Amino acid sequence: MFTAGINGDDYDTYVIEKINIPSNSVTSLQKIKVTTQATHEIASINLSPDGNELLLYDQVLGGWLLDPVSGKVKKYMSDKQLIYPFNYLPNGNLLAFSGEKEKVLYVLEIDHKTFQPVRRSKNIFRDINKVSAANYVIPYPSASGKTGLMYQNDFVVFNPKDFSFTAKKELPKSEKLGWLQKLSLAMSPSGNYYVNGLEMKKKNASTHDVISQYGEFPLDSYVQFVFKHTDGVCLKDRILTFENGVFNMRIVPPLSSNSKVDYSDFLYRLTKDGKTGFLYSQGYGLYRFDPNKAKIEYESIPKIYAMNKNFVGLQIFDELNLLALIGNEGVYVLDLKTLKVLYIVDIPFGLDYVLYERLDKYCDISPDNSKMILYAEVKGEEGQVISCVGLQDKNEKWQYKSANIQNLRFVENGKKLMFTSNDQLIYLDAATGKVTGLPVQLPAYSNSTYISASGKIAVTKIPVDTVINAGFNIGLVDVANKRTEGIIQGTGDYVNDYVFTRNERYMLSEEDGGLCFWDMEKKRQVGKLYMFENSADWVLLAPDGRFDATAGAMKKMYFTRGKEIIPLESLYEKYYVPGLLRQVWSNQLNDIVPDINEIKLPPVVKISLQVQERNLEVADDVAVIKVDKEQVTIKAEADGIKDVITEIRLYQNGKLVHSTRNLVVEDDTKGDKTMVKTFLVTLNAGENNFKVVAINSQRTESVPAEIIADYKPANVQPKPAGSDIQLPLLVVGVNVYKNPKYSLNYAQADAAAFTDAVSSGAAGLFSKVNTTVLKDAEATKEGITKAFEKIKSESRPQDLFIFYYAGHGVINDKKEFFLVPYDVLQLYGNDDALAQKGFSAAALQQMSKDIKAQKQLFILDACQSAGALEVVAAARGAAEEKAIAQLARSTGTQWLTASGSEQFASEFSQLGHGSFTWCLLEAFKGDADQGDKKLTVKELDAYLQNKVPEITQKFKGTPQYPASYSYGNDFPIIIIK
Repeated sequence: MFTAGINGDDYDTYVIEKINIPSNSVTSLQKIKVTTQATHEIASINLSPDGNELLLYDQVLGGWLLDPVSGKVKKYMSDKQLIYPFNYLPNGNLLAFSGEKEKVLYVLEIDHKTFQPVRRSKNIFRDINKVSAANYVIPYPSASGKTGLMYQNDFVVFNPKDFSFTAKKELPKSEKLGWLQKLSLAMSPSGNYYVNGLEMKKKNASTHDVISQYGEFPLDSYVQFVFKHTDGVCLKDRILTFENGVFNMRIVPPLSSNSKVDYSDFLYRLTKDGKTGFLYSQGYGLYRFDPNKAKIEYESIPKIYAMNKNFVGLQIFDELNLLALIGNEGVYVLDLKTLKVLYIVDIPFGLDYVLYERLDKYCDISPDNSKMILYAEVKGEEGQVISCVGLQDKNEKWQYKSANIQNLRFVENGKKLMFTSNDQLIYLDAATGKVTGLPVQLPAYSNSTYISASGKIAVTKIPVDTVINAGFNIGLVDVANKRTEGIIQGTGDYVNDYVFTRNERYMLSEEDGGLCFWDMEKKRQVGKLYMFENSADWVLLAPDGRFDATAGAMKKMYFTRGKEIIPLESLYEKYYVPGLLRQVWSNQLNDIVPDINEIKLPPVVKISLQVQERNLEVADDVAVIKVDKEQVTIKAEADGIKDVITEIRLYQNGKLVHSTRNLVVEDDTKGDKTMVKTFLVTLNAGENNFKVVAINSQRTESVPAEIIADYKPANVQPKPAGSDIQLPLLVVGVNVYKNPKYSLNYAQADAAAFTDAVSSGAAGLFSKVNTTVLKDAEATKEGITKAFEKIKSESRPQDLFIFYYAGHGVINDKKEFFLVPYDVLQLYGNDDALAQKGFSAAALQQMSKDIKAQKQLFILDACQSAGALEVVAAARGAAEEKAIAQLARSTGTQWLTASGSEQFASEFSQLGHGSFTWCLLEAFKGDADQGDKKLTVKELDAYLQNKVPEITQKFKGTPQYPASYSYGNDFPIIIIK
């Protein structure tokens, strides 16, 4: 293997080395000294077809031909010749860029012996603005000889056989990778496809059409500010809260539906009470909004936009009732309520504001509103300055010059100000700007100390490798007592900043790809949060491999073992923990999971369709097979690899239709090394997507195997006028329990109102609504089972089935979930009685599987008794949440539930309903309408995620967050009248 690059920090010396891979020995071949004022680098290195020559290509300086044995330079074709050789042809001739004089770019074939042009291509790129059009062209060769060429962000594929090239395609630009973007592209061996690393999409090299997507970059998680009213932070486009470990993420809606608006430079701030938000951008001005509304509406402040100022900072001073907009033309201080400009503080002469700070304040105002400190740079000089300005006369009082100023603020009721400079914590007298007391020495890496808002705790970045600074450990400092408090081992990823939460027990580190949560009291990592641009998907990954995630995010991430991958979805049953953050923070995550590094590889499964003795197998892609029979046999063949197969599941159009076992099985270790199962299935007219999943003894799932059966009946019956979709609706509401201490106030009212709302909204969407309502003594296990059996016998694949339940829900000691019918006398402590009278998750799974309707929605407004929650709230609530999550995923259906673990399904006399159902009814009235008058499950879910916390915060004082588990396709529920 040959390598070429710069020698350490010496950018004017290229070092070429040869590496013997079996022995791992390195031989230095050559050092080439180059001198240029332009930025340059080795863009490619290629071996000639006969192996007797090595070609180095520099986009600016040209190319060198070297002897691969001796390292001797045989030929240098320089920029002075305006020829830039970059690759070889099979015949040994060189391919080179040229055309600089004409301000175009074309490719030349250069004779290897005479170094004279043999043929040239047509003009590929033209650039009228550049003196040197050939500079900065990056080649991406393939094994076939086809070469991708990128100039700036235009991309073509060049074919050396006929010197032709494809149409130009503009590739995406990215601030995320900066200069690395030109390296993040690879051609397939055939040269027919390429993958751009900024998108992770495989594209056709000729048409640039997307073939498939390999992955997605996580969102860069830069924190804009930390909430003062709760534990939470704001990013550029979203708000994260985690009060008491209850994690909630909300995407901040844009100002308009204009997709071309660049929201990356927007600033967000909230008042200390969290009731008022501000959004600012130079291009759009200042807006005020209520962040607690389900539908955020922005109020424009026209006078700020009319100023036409380039403000770069936005600060709120709650105690002083002030808002400050900061820019190089001064600090504009506004009344926080009226937004009237009270005064303007000019930037002292000779200073510029530091524009790159995010979390550190650009300025601070003393508690008595008499002084402002400004953080700036001296024009044309090294170093930074703290400037103190009197707010009465607007005159500068003093300056203090230092290096790498951070953490600037007034302390001790405005008598002093504090800041860090490199590895020191310094205090200044606020009146004079003189140093007071001895600086505190910090065990820090330069320019990377972070102090909490209280000034009690400081953390420093300590590089694991001082040469490359690729990862950091966390140094702890007790600022008040001026002593170090030890080191926390980092994640190994690069860290940009640290952020303390409101209560300062927890801290976030802004790392490559995500935010990492740290428990500062226990000195441990809690988990790392991964998010995605323009998406509400997220994954929280604990150090032991357990995770909490949205359904969409689980499809995007995986673990690796060598060349093998283990999708996150494959580890769902053992490693998925809904409410993971809450459980880790409260020390409730006691169950032990297998070491993620020792987990067995997932099983492998194949699917085939047997029609009239033909066995049509599918290898890689999802095949579409046309059939003319209503019933077919699906064959599943599973191999446990190094484990046994314990279960096979078959899904039709996303919904579970067959399984080889029930939801609850005592012994998961029994199984077979291989398993073959056949399933007789009934097809719907049109395409039927079948997906089969195999599960091993560790409950690790295979990657699904899929096949599509396209059924066209021989005798097509004419469709009846109107919709032929029916709605079986089963509603259960238990107010009065046989044991009166469990009785509720609004379950029947909730059930009745829900029934009326759905029945009213169903008109025009369904041909018929078949409603069954069970109240109080009617809602026994036998009564619910009988209702399910009736629906099972009548439902058809095209129908929509909705099940609504208002009553108690409990989890037993075996972590099995039960709905609590009327005649259950004891919620806890008698598992046998609960199993006899309760309606289990396993029964719900079986009923869902047996009911033919392929669109199913389960809504549970279920709560546990207050007495029971006082004793076993957290553990039982968390187990219940996971049981419901598993139920939704295993059945491939949609579930909406009133609350997550540790929370009650709240009831309020002011509303006359439980809070969850009240919000549900408001959505049905039109509050969740997106304009088309059809309310879908996902629209309803999005509305509830915002509305339920808003209402429970208002009436109860603490927000309650509903839980949702969405599997299968979205579908409309009602038409809003």
